[in-house]
Amino acid sequence: MSPIDGKKILLLRLAPIEGSMPICSRCHHEAPLIHEYVTRRISDRTILDYFVQLEVRIRRVECLHCKGCCQEYVDWLRPYQRCTERLRDHIEHRLKEETVAYAAQETDQSWDTVKAIYKTRLEREFGKFKWDNSERLAIDEFAIHRQHRYATVVYSLDHKSVLWLGHGRSRVTLRESFKLLTEEERAKIKAVAMDQSTAFDIEVKEQCPNAVIVFDLFHVLTNYGRKVIDRVRVDAANQLRHLPKLRKIVKGGRYLLYKRPEDLTENEHTKLAELAKLNSPLLNCYVMADELRHLWKLGTRGQVIALVMDWIHRATHSKIKPLVDFAKNLRNYVSGIISSADHKINTSVLEGVNNKIKQVKRRAYGFRDDNYFFLKVKAAFPGLP
Repeated sequence: MSPIDGKKILLLRLAPIEGSMPICSRCHHEAPLIHEYVTRRISDRTILDYFVQLEVRIRRVECLHCKGCCQEYVDWLRPYQRCTERLRDHIEHRLKEETVAYAAQETDQSWDTVKAIYKTRLEREFGKFKWDNSERLAIDEFAIHRQHRYATVVYSLDHKSVLWLGHGRSRVTLRESFKLLTEEERAKIKAVAMDQSTAFDIEVKEQCPNAVIVFDLFHVLTNYGRKVIDRVRVDAANQLRHLPKLRKIVKGGRYLLYKRPEDLTENEHTKLAELAKLNSPLLNCYVMADELRHLWKLGTRGQVIALVMDWIHRATHSKIKPLVDFAKNLRNYVSGIISSADHKINTSVLEGVNNKIKQVKRRAYGFRDDNYFFLKVKAAFPGLP
């Protein structure tokens, strides 16, 4: 036992039992021909406050069965590894609760060694694609790097698990996930929730003949806020350049216009009334947004069809250009909105998944190894037991 660089090290020397027969690590047959002896330094689990180092004398053998020359088989040590199986199991267990950096510090291993051990376990558990016979899916994309680099995620709404991830957000990207399914498995998919992505829409219809597309309320309202409310608000503010006080009221009303009427305080109701006096199109857009939100809360398919078409009709005749343009574009997605009456699914769960993905990425300050990142995401959403 000796301290090295402030660390307490316990060094144990191990050697083969004299007269024992070595076993070939390749074919696991007896190999009596010993080629040479090699000494290796191996790390093991800590004992009390001591980091344990094993100085192991290992025999290299010439195997008569597989005609190879390799080191002998040791059941607690993988070939050419620098840590015991016991230490590997301990690191894998600790990484379920802590970061790679902390586990590396705790076990006196390098960051790369600990990460490689953890990645091996993740590949063993989540590396292979496993289809769970889901009938309802959600598809979305998220940013993985700067410069607009994205990945696509396929999530099972039935089993609450991430099924597949891939680079990009195009039809070709999504097609790779469907290639992993048989024709019968694709035919069993009944509904797919997504945002207003034409590429995903077309690919799902082509690959899953029995699936209906369900467009999510969250993304429709996000687009409405960005393309209608923000545009009308900016135009109204520009018209009040010569009146800075009134212009400030309009510019500062963005988040007020995004809130639901039932969430407004008494003071906010007063501010909304002031905005309506300054610019009536803003109030019209706010009311239309609330009506659009309630389309997803209707019970029957007939109600949804009638009210969606009525909403589009009134929006296209509103003479508010951003609202007219939005309504004309929404006509292309009517079937996906109507489907929400039959299939009460959406990507709101997937938005929670995306938020957790961001947390995983933020804790690591980003990932250089995308494959490792994807495995971490799958591990964060293993599905229902």
